Amino acid sequence: MKIDFIVPGFSKCGTTSLCAMLAEHPEIGIPNPHDAIMKEPSFFANEYHRGWDSYWKLFDGVAEKRLHGEGSTVYSTEEYGEVVVDRLMEYFPDVRLIFIARDPFARLESSFREMHDSGYKYGIEPPARIDEALRTLPNMLKDTLYWQRIQTFRRKFSDSQIKVMFLEDLERDPATELARCFEFLGVDPGVQIESTNIRLNSGQSKRQDSKVLHFLKSNRFASPCWNQLPEATRNWMMKRLGLRQKFRSPIEWPAATRAWVLEQVGDDARQFLEFYGKPTDFWRLQMSLFTTAGQKELPRRRAAA
Repeated sequence: MKIDFIVPGFSKCGTTSLCAMLAEHPEIGIPNPHDAIMKEPSFFANEYHRGWDSYWKLFDGVAEKRLHGEGSTVYSTEEYGEVVVDRLMEYFPDVRLIFIARDPFARLESSFREMHDSGYKYGIEPPARIDEALRTLPNMLKDTLYWQRIQTFRRKFSDSQIKVMFLEDLERDPATELARCFEFLGVDPGVQIESTNIRLNSGQSKRQDSKVLHFLKSNRFASPCWNQLPEATRNWMMKRLGLRQKFRSPIEWPAATRAWVLEQVGDDARQFLEFYGKPTDFWRLQMSLFTTAGQKELPRRRAAA
């Protein structure tokens, strides 16, 4: 068995949902995208030490399929991109690569929610405000530089091996976008996928610390007591006492932070859009696309070329 394709992301752009749809094609075998452990193997990045036997085990249930692949967004990060490319080139130089991107501001908001939802498991306590998070967690912005990130792959793999998708297109017309993806992979593009409304790992499901939990973690008297509790006890309390709550309100963007983010990602996003056949107004890349009240105004999107 070999790896025929990889979905490197980008992170928080719908990779999990895309892989779940691809897995419904009868010719495609992907490790269970509904399983929290199997959905992102990350083998060619930070799990390489586990060895090939553990990796191939993930494909036990789909070994008879014609094509095999997986999706791991860590592959497209600045930290692991280079080593992933080298390992793929060594073992699977003919592999096909599928990237999926979305509006940079939407990706950053999703990343912000994700850090609040799962960061505590890895000892990360993200700031309560997105402007503070962006300045203290620089990888949030680095992983939004789509054009810069994809160059790591383009330096070794030909453009004919790379397909770029856009989450906005996939949500608007999933049947057409999936057919194009199947054609790129070389499987029957006429297969109809029933579950095109799959939305896995969505932002609506993410949780953040309540005010009570924030107090327990930050107060100089309460914090030592909280930290001394066994992890299982803390998790039980967070669940039973509702100390972790879903995001209920839109994320607030200070105008100055929006302008600063545009300075950081604007040119990169425009190059990415232009190279992959999208108009520069496909995403919100100028301040005039935001209202003074802080609500997002989406531009009218044109159909993909």
